[in-house]
Amino acid sequence: MSVPSRHRLLCPLLACVASCSATRGFGESVGDDNPTSRPDRISQTGLYASTTGGALAPGVTKFAPAYPLWSDGSEKTRYLSIPPGTKIDTRDMDGWVFPVGTKAWKEFRVGGRLIETRLFWKHRPEPGIDSWWYVSYVWSADGGEAIASPEGTRSALGTTHDVPGEIDCKGCHAYVKDGIIGFSAIELATPAPGTTTSPDPATGMLMTFARSGLFSDPPASEPR
Repeated sequence: MSVPSRHRLLCPLLACVASCSATRGFGESVGDDNPTSRPDRISQTGLYASTTGGALAPGVTKFAPAYPLWSDGSEKTRYLSIPPGTKIDTRDMDGWVFPVGTKAWKEFRVGGRLIETRLFWKHRPEPGIDSWWYVSYVWSADGGEAIASPEGTRSALGTTHDVPGEIDCKGCHAYVKDGIIGFSAIELATPAPGTTTSPDPATGMLMTFARSGLFSDPPASEPR
């Protein structure tokens, strides 16, 4: 099943999401960082401590891009994680390269109900879309599990939310250096989620991540 054309037109603005464990460092991932195949169920990804109710794994780090995409009126929450002991290669501030095992993921809710979790998982070292799994998981009506939807799903769970397929996601993310849109220097030059907007650049997400040791070459200041 293909996804409506509006998703193909709007996809280049998509942002991403991911997870991390409380027992590891800031932004470090949970679950198997290097599986041999794409997980077909959300419970196989390590993103959630419990799939019942969509409870997140402990210590998950949240972020929000400066320029989020409108997605059928759905509410979105985004996360990022990388494997322990690794860093994002930020030598080129316009083209970050992520380590193998990076997970970027985003939740979509309609009326507070979790409909989709969209996961981008890097499984090869080379930069580019062929090194990533792009998987959209559609949640069951009871919220107990989410199943991969490689071809996409229209009006998921009877809502206005349409889920893109794997080909649609790859088409959207092909123009960036290493497969992730929305987690970049420009997108992160904003206050962290849940904080008050402030002119002080030290409160921005970019510098918060830089101080945490997430970047190979941290910026000296926020981009302006």
